[in-house]
Amino acid sequence: MARGRPVVIRSFPVLDHRDVYLHRLLDSRCAHYRALGLPAVVDHTTRRILLPLGTGIDAVTVPADLVSTALHLLSHQRCTPPAVALPGGRWTTILTHPCPAARPALPDGLEQAGVRLTPRGSASVLPALSAGPADWSWVVEPREGGSLPRWSTTMRALTRAVEGRVL
Repeated sequence: MARGRPVVIRSFPVLDHRDVYLHRLLDSRCAHYRALGLPAVVDHTTRRILLPLGTGIDAVTVPADLVSTALHLLSHQRCTPPAVALPGGRWTTILTHPCPAARPALPDGLEQAGVRLTPRGSASVLPALSAGPADWSWVVEPREGGSLPRWSTTMRALTRAVEGRVL
């Protein structure tokens, strides 16, 4: 230690071995990583599993009335992505390969239909294995050995879902 420099002591949260919920979150995070390589982390303060976005994964949030059509169209192309229903059931987040553009933009018509990009640098909440009815839940769970669809493929499916939407 050099003279004149203060000693910095960092404290980390102490995990109580009896905290069953926290252990379930950690187990869930490991399962997500094994299934699809999702580099999720457990946020001890919010007690949620968070997936950082923008480096190897992007996400788009879609109104519930478009999700089933878009996922159906993607399944015909053999690329059904993991999808997470947000609490309340009105929105679903679909995970994709990152958009190749430095600043992703939605194709024409998607924003007006309520589709939203999840900003890079933010995080998406992933469901725990023991999620309750008010929690985030999987619409489509990540499959072991599965892969994420390309951004362009996901955008085409969403565009077709919007075009076929009954207004």
